[in-house]
Amino acid sequence: MSKKILAVALAAAMILGLASVAFAASFTDIEGHAREGAIERLKGLGLIDGYGDGTFRPDGSITRAEVSKLIVFAMGLKDAAEMLEGVPVGFADVAANHWATGYISVASTQGIVKGYPDGTFQPENKVTYAEILTMILRALGYGPALDHLPWPNAYIAKAAELKINKGVSFNANSPATRGDVAALLANAMTVPKLVQVTYGDSVRYVVSGTEGTKAVTLLNDMGAVSKMGWLVVSPDLFSWDDGEPIVLDEVVEDEDDNTPEHDVPFYLAEGTECVGLLGHYVRVWLNEDEEVFYVEDLTPATAIKTASRVSGDSRKVKYDGKVKSIPDTAVMFRNHAVDTSKTTQPGDEITVILDDGAIKYLVVKNYKWGVVDTVNTTYERIVFDGSSNDSAITLKGFDVTWLGAASSLEDLEENDVVQYIKDDTEKKAVLVVTRNSVVGKFEKLSGDSVKTVTVDGSEYREPEVASGNKSVGISASNLGKEVTLLLNKDGKVVKMIAATTTSTSTLAVVTGKSKSEDEWDPAVEVYKLRLFGTDGKTVVLELAPNVAEYDVDGKQTDADPNAEGIQNPEASAVYQEIKIGDIIAYKTNSRGKINYVAYKVRYTPPTSEDPAANERLDIDRDYALIERTVSGPSVKITADTVVFDITDPTDPDVLDVEDLLANEWITGGVAHSAGKATVVGITKAQLAADTNLYAMVYGMYQGPKGSSYSWFLRLLAEGVVSDYATDSVSGLKTKDVIKFTLRGGEIDSFEKLSEVRPDTINTVYEDLRITEIDLENKLITVQGFRRSDGSDVEGTEWFLLVDDDTLFYDVTGSSPKSIELVDLSVMAKVRVYTDDGTVDGDVVAVVVLQ
Repeated sequence: MSKKILAVALAAAMILGLASVAFAASFTDIEGHAREGAIERLKGLGLIDGYGDGTFRPDGSITRAEVSKLIVFAMGLKDAAEMLEGVPVGFADVAANHWATGYISVASTQGIVKGYPDGTFQPENKVTYAEILTMILRALGYGPALDHLPWPNAYIAKAAELKINKGVSFNANSPATRGDVAALLANAMTVPKLVQVTYGDSVRYVVSGTEGTKAVTLLNDMGAVSKMGWLVVSPDLFSWDDGEPIVLDEVVEDEDDNTPEHDVPFYLAEGTECVGLLGHYVRVWLNEDEEVFYVEDLTPATAIKTASRVSGDSRKVKYDGKVKSIPDTAVMFRNHAVDTSKTTQPGDEITVILDDGAIKYLVVKNYKWGVVDTVNTTYERIVFDGSSNDSAITLKGFDVTWLGAASSLEDLEENDVVQYIKDDTEKKAVLVVTRNSVVGKFEKLSGDSVKTVTVDGSEYREPEVASGNKSVGISASNLGKEVTLLLNKDGKVVKMIAATTTSTSTLAVVTGKSKSEDEWDPAVEVYKLRLFGTDGKTVVLELAPNVAEYDVDGKQTDADPNAEGIQNPEASAVYQEIKIGDIIAYKTNSRGKINYVAYKVRYTPPTSEDPAANERLDIDRDYALIERTVSGPSVKITADTVVFDITDPTDPDVLDVEDLLANEWITGGVAHSAGKATVVGITKAQLAADTNLYAMVYGMYQGPKGSSYSWFLRLLAEGVVSDYATDSVSGLKTKDVIKFTLRGGEIDSFEKLSEVRPDTINTVYEDLRITEIDLENKLITVQGFRRSDGSDVEGTEWFLLVDDDTLFYDVTGSSPKSIELVDLSVMAKVRVYTDDGTVDGDVVAVVVLQ
């Protein structure tokens, strides 16, 4: 780590560009965020921009000055604001050279924002939810109707009535997030404004679009125009390519337009989405470049029906309990293309879109499916196990849309159910991957052309499909057996797998041996082993009278167990041979007795504390290799390598591969196959020298460890809570910051770090508070404050240079939580911890006390 505290003053300026005329590229930190759609819509309109690093920071806050700029842009008054730049504003705390003077002037003049009773505007104050809703409603013309009513109750109630706050939950007096501000404004862009219709002594306002007035919205204020029509060409069609226009049919500008245009093309602005709206009646909003920046779905939910085919008549469908004929005027989209046949097929998934009660469009999908056997990523080929019309599909050169449990070929696993639509001409495909399975007893089989199986009392049906794509493995011969059902995305059975009875070996460490007399026949001795398995559990099993025994090289010590007339070693011989601490693979017979033992690692205790006196196995952490220093080849460590700590052979432990890689060297043994380590037994380990770790104490408890109990520390670092066994928790409490090392997955040593501060702050000031945050240079400036209200700033500033390894915590709640540098705020009270507890040490953690 390189986290030195700077003793020099650094200046940095960070300007938040929330509103911009220029169109911005997609932000790097909004994918998957709840406000992604709203942010993209405003970005497409050219209303918002982000930070210089390409982020938007949707969970950050926004100031009154920034919102003033945003609202002024939304009202189409940016030109007026730019002309007033540098002109003094009538607020005591807004200088003429403030970057937002023009926006504050226009917003104030328009009655959108108002100052405080002391004559200030407080431009850097964080905007609350109540304030942003008030500004939006005033921009919509509702100020005269609401300003005389109790604030903020009247504004919040009106916002709810107009659905401006749809999908946004908040506390009225809490600071609004940037993402939520975008969502609220996006919701408001198409809300009809309140307009004045009479003047003089009888002033009256009406909602625009009523009483003969023309509907006006903020989008209209910005100069945006809209068109309405049926979406007939969109990215949902395989034939559509990026850069091509979408197409609307029966296009009109408003409800009174009686001259619709047909098949009108519209180009999409970058980032505009309309997937899933094929066949819907929509409104497209155009920016000043006549590009679509937002597609608004106008199709009511009651006009969208899920339908089924009618057996025996391919030109009819059924929905709402009624059978309807497909009219000749209807358009059918099948498998992402136009289908002129307008006929249904077995297995069709049908969505009907109605216009005035009549079928206008049908969107039909008919998936093939397969159960994954193998995947060749080089040739981009999926081989199925026989449950598909195709034995395999090749996707090389295809534009693939992945849905469900996988997002690439590399993600696919054996027995994944893949439903797919593939167009060899357009070189496009949609794959839906499902990992739904049911395990239980196969109790009943019914049905003829479509089978129904009953497993553990629940029924599962085959899909109704054309011949040649039926479920695999459903057979009466499996009745009464334990089976696994593989289900598709609709919960239908595509494959049944009967449980096998093949005996598999189990890995374990021998932790004890015992022999005793048989309770029925004192002349017969019973031999038992106590075994510690990879699941951390201990079992005691009896040796069968004859046991197939294999040495570490895989050679049988006596004879082939399946050879007739040849006896395996007797249990007594195996009992004598096996040692406590040996790592074995074993199998049991139908009576639960061990009838197979294969030695993986023979236990050899270290002969000396000096590693040179033993065969040392060096760990090459960069290449995940175990390099033997005495004999044998180097072997590769993999994620499947099983690691046992057998330093104490009577009390072993299971370790993670990461624990093994944390060492410089070990003594013990390794079993390998095809150059890969399969089992490693550690009898002594040496941790690498640079393994100091840092974390905050999340909690502590006592719990089981092997056959005994131990203390466990629950530690929080970078959002992850991990539990580690430790000999002691003396002197620790929740929210302490510690430096610690691990050995074998357990805490080897720890040191509680002390909060550090410059002497002048320790002796003079009550607490530390953040006064400036430079995200670009990762610099935090802190100062001491005499009183808890943040007044009387004095003394020398302290500059903290942090990096990606620095830990940040918020401890204001009952339990600490990890945060990021971007989550810090000015005036937050902080504690600072360094690696050596001194002012000159590397900054390990910054703890926030809001």
